[in-house]
Amino acid sequence: AGQRTIVMVNLSGLGGNPRWDEAHPMPARVNNPAFRFQLGRPARRVLWYCPEEPQRPAQSLEFSYQNGWLEFRLPQINLLAGVTIDE
Repeated sequence: AGQRTIVMVNLSGLGGNPRWDEAHPMPARVNNPAFRFQLGRPARRVLWYCPEEPQRPAQSLEFSYQNGWLEFRLPQINLLAGVTIDE
């Protein structure tokens, strides 16, 4: 068993070729985005957290795992979103 943490950076609506390491205006909020990751073994649990709202506890997400692919949706991404996958 293991654990993976993924941090997603939202660059939606910025146009051009924005880079995560350069200053830019706030991106457009994205609601209900879908993600798909290839994993070598099934996930036991997927948690979502918002680093911008540290008072909000991590939330369990519904997910599916088929043929080596993990799929889930996040409630939203403002600027950053974190996902922890327990395998």
